[in-house]
Amino acid sequence: MGAAQPNMTHFCQSSEVNKGSWLHRKDYARWHYNSPPCCSWDSAEYTDPNYCETSTEGVQAAVRAAFEMGPLIFRATPRKLALVGSNACSCSASRDPLLSMEWVPSECALRDWDAAAFCRSLRGRRILFVGDSIMHEIASVVMNSVAWDEARNRSTRRCSRQIIFGMSDTLVARKMGAQNRGEHWLTWVGAVQPDIVVLSASAHIYGYGNYTAVIDEVVREANLRSHLKLIWVTSPPGGCGARPLVQLPGGSGLPFQWGEFIARDTYSRAYFSRRSLASKFKLLDLEPLHYRVDAHVSSEDCLHLCIPGPLEIVPRLLLQVMIEANQEWT
Repeated sequence: MGAAQPNMTHFCQSSEVNKGSWLHRKDYARWHYNSPPCCSWDSAEYTDPNYCETSTEGVQAAVRAAFEMGPLIFRATPRKLALVGSNACSCSASRDPLLSMEWVPSECALRDWDAAAFCRSLRGRRILFVGDSIMHEIASVVMNSVAWDEARNRSTRRCSRQIIFGMSDTLVARKMGAQNRGEHWLTWVGAVQPDIVVLSASAHIYGYGNYTAVIDEVVREANLRSHLKLIWVTSPPGGCGARPLVQLPGGSGLPFQWGEFIARDTYSRAYFSRRSLASKFKLLDLEPLHYRVDAHVSSEDCLHLCIPGPLEIVPRLLLQVMIEANQEWT
């Protein structure tokens, strides 16, 4: 059972969802039970062998599939959910009362997650997630939300094989601050042949100018490929705290560009709201996650988020984006 939502007359659209608050669920034990198991490639200690790859060879193959071109594709299936790193699966169950909190918009209703509706929104198309380790977490949550539903409801419409991930820290295969792992985003596009690409780059790009330049470069390259549709994802949350924030963070001088994330999000919202881009580009706005400084894996890692946890909002938001996009994408 989720947190009580206001009696709204319409579903949230675009950034309308950003006005709201994180509320406690009435039954967080049931929330944990209903969440897909978190499958770790860090340690078998955090892994459910009934749904997760546990063999050394299988785990190593999944890591290679995420980072490198090759014969294997990183995706989830009902029998083998997608693996995730960054110790995302290591969070103690004692944190569930906070990790299970639900975002409740104040002026609209957030769609419930519906895997079958998401599969219908794909219309048979292949969707590729490209980005850094935060995007890997996001992709794994979306993949496993679909595959977990397929595992429990055999009659549901299936699309887990259409959802794929490829690692690319900066998207453009140039070092811009931290790391530059993975392939150029277009290399993944060439290998996977997707119809829709969900992508973002943030923590490994230092400097506001570099960030805006990457967006410009990605848009120019995408415009040369008429068949591609793109969804740009706003920045991940940064910083640690004991409880969710009540207002958005600010400031500068923080590691991993956290102080710039809010400004970068403001830029990307304005950039992709231009009507001239509407037929090809959409924005997946994750601003509610910026409040969740309490949901990071540890006090030593204030960037990656616990799974299960507040990242479960992402499939719900992506479903709404896909429904809106299908009204304009032809």
